[in-house]
Amino acid sequence: VLTTVCMLLLGLFSGMLIGPKEEPEQVPTPDPEGEMAGVLSVLPAARVEFHVSFEACGHEVIALGNENLAGKTREEAEKAYPGWMLRTFSGNEVVFEKTLKGYCPKHYVLRLTGGELGVYRADETTYEEKRLMVLDFEEAAFDSAERAELESGVAFDDLNGVNAYLESAES
Repeated sequence: VLTTVCMLLLGLFSGMLIGPKEEPEQVPTPDPEGEMAGVLSVLPAARVEFHVSFEACGHEVIALGNENLAGKTREEAEKAYPGWMLRTFSGNEVVFEKTLKGYCPKHYVLRLTGGELGVYRADETTYEEKRLMVLDFEEAAFDSAERAELESGVAFDDLNGVNAYLESAES
């Protein structure tokens, strides 16, 4: 009986030594490209850019974002910025883009709207066109072609260009 007990104990200890060892659970860490457990996500130091193209003048404005997208997946980043198209997505770089119909903030736009002649400019943050001033004008100073052009908007790089245009129309 003693021999049988010794053999059972020896077999038990041998099985424990030879049997499979359980690995400790490893916590996934992002690799240098921001991929964690097979899902690409944004790293904390990633560069975030917003590209806005303006159809009227053809210019593009690039704004650096200070948004914290760290740890976000592509889907989460897209949901965070509705109305923007996600052009580039990696752990190190995220680029959103949007196209607007108007002029970029570098231009002053002279426009005839509802019988008022005004100077407009896109806001540098929201890119919404805002009226800067309303100008007095003589309707007779502009022929029908010029009025049609002013209704769609005439762009200038500075207010001196607006003044020169108005002075030439008055003469």
